Amino acid sequence: MDKFYKFVRILTLAPLLAGFAIVCIALCCPDTFLSVWQFVYTFFFLCVLPLLAYPLQKYIPHFEDAESATTSAQRNQFFDDDQLRSQIDSMFTSVIWRE
Repeated sequence: MDKFYKFVRILTLAPLLAGFAIVCIALCCPDTFLSVWQFVYTFFFLCVLPLLAYPLQKYIPHFEDAESATTSAQRNQFFDDDQLRSQIDSMFTSVIWRE
């Protein structure tokens, strides 16, 4: 059961869900991204770059004592940025309300 919990924890990481949403938006609404580079930049900054933070936690002095325990600040970091939240909200709104 612990392996299942770890699998669910990894699967529901915010960057993975953001990447899935970006790919779905690109496939469903191809005119959303003006160029391939815009899609690549969006995917990189919302998916790849945040995922790199997880293996680097043990090398950052602030997180080295935690020993893989996440703090509430880490869990809420993805949703705390107002600009990022509004961009994600507008992406989902454009997919949902598109005619």
